[in-house]
Amino acid sequence: MDQMRNEFRGIGSVRSRTPIGAYLQIGWRKKRADGLWEYAGAFGGSEKKGMVRCFNIMSPVPDSKGGHTGNEPRRSPHSNFVGFNSADPSKCKEIRAVLVNSSQTGAYRNKLGAFRAPSGQKSPPRGWWCQGDGKRASRWDGAAFKDIPCPSELCPYQVDGSGPKGNGRWCKCNLSLIAQFRWGWMRNRDGGPIRWPEVVFQWDSKGWNNAGYIQGLFDEIDEVAAVLEYEKGTFPVIGLPITMRLSEKHEVERQYPVVNFSIEGSPFDWVRMMHQLQVAKNPAAVLAGPEQEPLSLEHDPPAGATEEQIDLAREAGLVPGQNYKPANARVVK
Repeated sequence: MDQMRNEFRGIGSVRSRTPIGAYLQIGWRKKRADGLWEYAGAFGGSEKKGMVRCFNIMSPVPDSKGGHTGNEPRRSPHSNFVGFNSADPSKCKEIRAVLVNSSQTGAYRNKLGAFRAPSGQKSPPRGWWCQGDGKRASRWDGAAFKDIPCPSELCPYQVDGSGPKGNGRWCKCNLSLIAQFRWGWMRNRDGGPIRWPEVVFQWDSKGWNNAGYIQGLFDEIDEVAAVLEYEKGTFPVIGLPITMRLSEKHEVERQYPVVNFSIEGSPFDWVRMMHQLQVAKNPAAVLAGPEQEPLSLEHDPPAGATEEQIDLAREAGLVPGQNYKPANARVVK
């Protein structure tokens, strides 16, 4: 009876949540009197006097005192990344990471949505007021969530100026990336390796440019994988090394941060290696590196040569068609 009780596993409709060890945020830093820098708040608006925008590593848990920065819970700088969060901001505009989810839908999520209801309408007790994907959406009508068509840019809440106080859009793109820090490429002031924790982190954004850049990253993988007859979005991305670079985009009346994404190394080599892992009987051998190409034969093998003879000829550097004598032993007249 006790053994039977121990065989149960599972608790119904509980949704799995990705365990993250840090939250990556774009925010302001200001210089202290001792020459170090300190976190001065999440980004917003144009550059503030004496402050510089860069990546900051925050606690994965929102502040217990509550409060929000925009639609996001307020967070404090992560206690394990004091060195990063107090460094010169110019050195904190690049993050190298590796994806830890096999599926693209697990590695990053993107959708259209508005967390709060606009003026004159009521927000739900919990969750988003409206969210969709450009084709279909779910919106709170004051009593229940209703499935409706999502007109995307034709939606009145997508119009520029429909946002709070007439600024921006009420409905925005919302994207999240899950990855793991890699610090091996960085060095401290003494030239030694950085010892910061390589934990899994989450990065969120509502920027349309950012959404385009991250989508381009995965589209590049899909295009290469299509040669191997993988359907779009199905190629595994676990282990993909990426780089995030923060820059500023300037317009007439404002400037805002933009994050560019790139794949480290050759996407062709990476897709080929991952494809071999999918079909290999011995994945460890694939991870060790690509196999050597078989030696080519200088001439077509003579009629009647067996596969075993041809393989032996390759291994010994012999040339079929020349009585299987080593090429360096032939006398040229």
